[in-house]
Amino acid sequence: MKDAIYTGKRDVRTFAELGHAADILMQTAQEYPRGNLYTALSSLLLRAFTFEAYLNHLGERYLKLWDARKQLRWFDKFNSICTHLNFAPDTSARPYSTLRPLFGFRNLMAHGKSETINEETEVNSKDADRYFWPLTEWEKFCTFENLERAKQDITVIVIELHKQAGLSDDPFAPPEASGSVRLKKT
Repeated sequence: MKDAIYTGKRDVRTFAELGHAADILMQTAQEYPRGNLYTALSSLLLRAFTFEAYLNHLGERYLKLWDARKQLRWFDKFNSICTHLNFAPDTSARPYSTLRPLFGFRNLMAHGKSETINEETEVNSKDADRYFWPLTEWEKFCTFENLERAKQDITVIVIELHKQAGLSDDPFAPPEASGSVRLKKT
């Protein structure tokens, strides 16, 4: 028998949830390095989604630059926010230089195409028992180094944009949530 009513409110910051999920997958990829291609792939995709969700969060909720119905590419959102904030980051250097390769990878996955790869490479005959096969560009991108770089750089960029917008120091801090239960009147 349901004899009570729950009332709750929670501010969901999708970018923070996606970032947390990317962190968990990154940790799993580190703990289980053998065969971690799909874990690394998933973490990198979620990291790109984290950044785009943050752009939506900042651009729609706080700066009111566009509404959720308007479909913009990530780079257009980023440029619009930077222009509004009179902020000109150096996109040729870290952390901002990470954005284009990360979103290039994201686009390869979002618009995936089948392909045939031909490769010829010299190998040491002592490694003959090692399994070789040609890799796609997206498979080559799924490295632990790229996982670490994406985490570090996207985190720095989000915090920097947050501060440029005059918002709190930590955009990843837990948001407001509350709840209560009251008994039904009989």
